[in-house]
Amino acid sequence: MKIKYLFLIAMLCLFHQSFAQISIFGSVIDSDNQPVSFANVLLVSPQDSALIKGTVTDSLGRFQLANVSPGAYRIQSNMIGFQTSYAPYLLSLSSNQTDTTLAAIQLLQENIGLDAITVTAKKPIFIRLADRTIVNVQNSPTLVGNSALQVLERSPGVSLNRQSNSLSMYGKTGVRIMINGKASRLPADAVIQMLDGMSAANIASIELITSPSSDFDAEGNGGIINIVLKENLAQGTNGNLGFTLGYNQAETLGANFNLNHRAKKVNLFLDYTIHYDKYEVPWDNSRFIRTPTFEKKSISLSDRVPKKTVQNLRAGIEYLITPDFTLNA
Repeated sequence: MKIKYLFLIAMLCLFHQSFAQISIFGSVIDSDNQPVSFANVLLVSPQDSALIKGTVTDSLGRFQLANVSPGAYRIQSNMIGFQTSYAPYLLSLSSNQTDTTLAAIQLLQENIGLDAITVTAKKPIFIRLADRTIVNVQNSPTLVGNSALQVLERSPGVSLNRQSNSLSMYGKTGVRIMINGKASRLPADAVIQMLDGMSAANIASIELITSPSSDFDAEGNGGIINIVLKENLAQGTNGNLGFTLGYNQAETLGANFNLNHRAKKVNLFLDYTIHYDKYEVPWDNSRFIRTPTFEKKSISLSDRVPKKTVQNLRAGIEYLITPDFTLNA
């Protein structure tokens, strides 16, 4: 009986380890070895530089990239006023790791010529403010071809549990989803499906609000995710049509359509997106049985190639009653 319990405990521990995700710790410094606060740190694919996970350093220049799967990656860091830094080495994470600490990433200041009269700067993908982190979707070509759910999975502090269809921010559940500042009252399953089919090409930015102000309802304790869609403020009738073609282990296809009619007091809009994704899901499961008399090792490898098509249709009308009061449907 004692050996049986020891066997069950060992199996549970090994089962947990086989599915454990890896955390990456590190820091960003400048040429004077001083910490760089609020710098972007991006984990990218070595093949096509596609964003896998991103975060922002804290006030002491430290960062953590959590829930990273085993594999090979590159580290990239950038900050306004500094040159973009690419780690010269390939970061390799194995399944038997739980965490790893990187050497400090050093950023060099950009050289500014005094004879230049035009100064340009590109917004970073992630901007950290006092109460929120802003994800500038349009500033990353690798994000535009994804769905809103895939963008959130790559955002700082956001975790997706596909088994329970729930989102959490910095370990807190009960996250509220808002679109253009308006709360979504859909069930959790429907919200996840909606985000999975919403093309990032129609999104201007995503706000990850960890400390909601009094302007928001107090409902929920996990924070707010506010998705800011592109909006055309020009008068008259206008629209756009876009297509997405990509390859990430398998083909990814998508299309988005937007039509907007804006008059003096009335605005009509129609959005439609379709997203097709075919991807591989490798399954690597290792089990060990150890007793005082024998040792057994079992390894199971399998690959699944699911296909998924999600469509979203959003239509509405806005009527301007007064400059400070608008009726929406």
